[in-house]
Amino acid sequence: MGLVMNLLSELFVDMLLGSVPAVGFGMLFNVPKKILWFCAAGGAVGHGFRFLFMRGGIPIEWGTLLAASTVSLIGVWVAQRLQAHP
Repeated sequence: MGLVMNLLSELFVDMLLGSVPAVGFGMLFNVPKKILWFCAAGGAVGHGFRFLFMRGGIPIEWGTLLAASTVSLIGVWVAQRLQAHP
């Protein structure tokens, strides 16, 4: 149980810290304030997936590719639902 809690706490911190630069890039490119939450979520999910892939033994290059692809697909899907630019 301790290993699972340790992994979840590390994952939470990693996702929290991954959302910060995503919001920064969103602000840099003048994303509307109501959409910045989606930027934060995308950054958190992407960094979280990368963290889990790397913990699972996948090399950093492949983990980054898989995480970025996942976030891109989710981002396009959400943008279409919100009728916004991806």
